[in-house]
Formats: sequence, C-alpha cells, structure tokens
Amino acid sequence: MEIDAVRGPLSAAEKKRRMDNRLCLYCAASGHFANQCPARPKNTKPHNSAGSSGSPENSTPQD
Repeated sequence: MEIDAVRGPLSAAEKKRRMDNRLCLYCAASGHFANQCPARPKNTKPHNSAGSSGSPENSTPQD
C-alpha cells in the first residue's frame, strides 16, 4: 500500500477487515492503531467521537 497516496474514506468492508485483524485504520499496519500511527501527519488530531475536545475552554466551571 502506498502511504503517500491521496486518502479517501475506507469502504465498510476494508474498515471491517482492518478492525477484525487489529490493523491500523490509517496505514493498515499491525502493532499500533490510528491514534498512534507513525505514518499519520503530526499536525492532525484523531477524531473525537464524544464531540468535545476536553480542553478547559470547552468545559463549564464546577462549584
């Protein structure tokens, strides 16, 4: 697989194959997952499924 190729969304079948085989969803290699992928550009952040970044700017003060 060419790592530098333009990426599009994974097909459902390819995503399932990678998940079933415990492969990285970004580069399809074993030994790590997309959030720690060495091939992933450093200036991108993984998607947060919770919808909140967890940063103090987005939290409300607790009294």
